[in-house]
Amino acid sequence: MRPETTWSSILRSLLGLLMCLLLTSPSASEESPTLSQQVHKQLMEAQTLLEKKQYTKAVAVLQTVAMQKTLTPYETAIVQQTLAHAYVAIDKLDDAASAFRASLASQGFAPQQARGVEYNLAQILIGAERYAEGAKVLEAWLAQERELKQEPKPEIFVLLAQVYAQLKRYPDVERHIRQAMRHTSELREDWYRLLLVAYFEQNKFQQAAAVLKQLVAQLPDTKTYWLQLSQVYHQTKKEPQAAAVLKLAHEMNILEGQEILQLVQYYWHLDLPYTAARILEESLAAKTVSQTSTHQDLLISCWLQAKAYQRALDAIDRFAQTASESQVGVLIERKAEILAQLERWDESAQALEAGLHRGGLPDTGRAYFRLGIAHHQSGKAAESKSTFRKAASYANVAKQAKQWLRMIAKAQNKGRVFRPDSPGRHPG
Repeated sequence: MRPETTWSSILRSLLGLLMCLLLTSPSASEESPTLSQQVHKQLMEAQTLLEKKQYTKAVAVLQTVAMQKTLTPYETAIVQQTLAHAYVAIDKLDDAASAFRASLASQGFAPQQARGVEYNLAQILIGAERYAEGAKVLEAWLAQERELKQEPKPEIFVLLAQVYAQLKRYPDVERHIRQAMRHTSELREDWYRLLLVAYFEQNKFQQAAAVLKQLVAQLPDTKTYWLQLSQVYHQTKKEPQAAAVLKLAHEMNILEGQEILQLVQYYWHLDLPYTAARILEESLAAKTVSQTSTHQDLLISCWLQAKAYQRALDAIDRFAQTASESQVGVLIERKAEILAQLERWDESAQALEAGLHRGGLPDTGRAYFRLGIAHHQSGKAAESKSTFRKAASYANVAKQAKQWLRMIAKAQNKGRVFRPDSPGRHPG
């Protein structure tokens, strides 16, 4: 975050101050420092050139005046200050800084005027990205203000905080931005963002969470702060709070895509699959989460983990209506597998038969093998043996299919029906 410096506004304010000084008659007061007639005339010439935006000519005039050996300390201070403004106008910030330093070194200004020049010097150094020097000058300026019991504007503390952010001195960023906040009850979003940077860089997650709570309370429509607050809780291993924050943001309809999926994953890992599934199903229907096979598979898995088997089957049927040819085959296999686990063997067999009839299953041999099991468990001995013989022609399941055929034949020879040790479990 680079400190903002508006040189045109600085130049206007400085030129206004100079005009007041230059318009003062050289003999206005015997007690206060004055300009000689000659220096006053030369400065007025430079001032006119500056007002006409003839900055290079103004610099030349002022450089000539600055070389005069007869200048008083006050005249030197004024000339160098004016020269600094002219350098600012042509974006020669290093030269402007040198001129401001020369103005201060002359000791020609009263303390109050000198403090103004010091503040301008700090701004110029910061604008020239000489952050360490600028911070040092501005800290000295603040110290003088405190001695005089002056109350600086909060923006000055913010400027210092921005400078320290550039220098990666985050404790100093925190110190100054909090000082600025003490001067106003108004919520300044950019100040809070700067404070958050300081907290994050120092791993002060508890303090960052407190700031983010304020921001989401005051600016509830700003999604970034909800996401950051959730991430802070995740970082500190407070997963329920991380999920709760995202859930609130989701209820405000400000989350989308990957952010909703993050919420689903939180609930999944918190062993709340029903909530995860409900959020994901609603989001898929609303198209706030894209209808990809990965997201559909995640929904099916959530319903299964929640033991909401029929909802998983309904989701499969719904997805199959719009799925690609290859994906329909995958969904049919998944449906048959779930039905088998539920011991709904006839339905599992029907799903597999339909899939084999239409084609496009990812593993035809495996489909025949599972169909053989479904037929066997349904008591359809002839269909079972026929299907296992078909499965035996596929290398990847041949061994298991032949093993089933041998065990079925052995059981039949003994006058009984072969049954697996437990429903849904079988060789291979």
